[in-house]
Amino acid sequence: MFQYGLNGIRIAGLTSRLNLLSIFAILAGVLCFLLKVSVNEQVMVLVCIIIVFAFEMINTSIELICNMIEPNQNIKIKEIKDISAGAVLLSALGSGIVGWIIFMPKLVNLFLLIKP
Repeated sequence: MFQYGLNGIRIAGLTSRLNLLSIFAILAGVLCFLLKVSVNEQVMVLVCIIIVFAFEMINTSIELICNMIEPNQNIKIKEIKDISAGAVLLSALGSGIVGWIIFMPKLVNLFLLIKP
């Protein structure tokens, strides 16, 4: 059971969109470390990262299924793909808001303390 899930993560990891998400996840991790984010905030950041990755993997799966079912352009298939992409966008926007709430006050305080 785990081997299939790990294989799915490996296959999904080969897509360029998940590689881009990985960069943001690494950036968030570095910010958590540098800004000394609390454990609760770190958990929220981690959950947000996992949610966006999971939605992107689901979106990729839906796109692959749609392309297999209908390789030609089809308005209904386009709507299905757009809805799936919208779910990823919502999860990313929500995660961005959480990141803003967590990181922005800490970044502002950091820059206020640094005087030339």
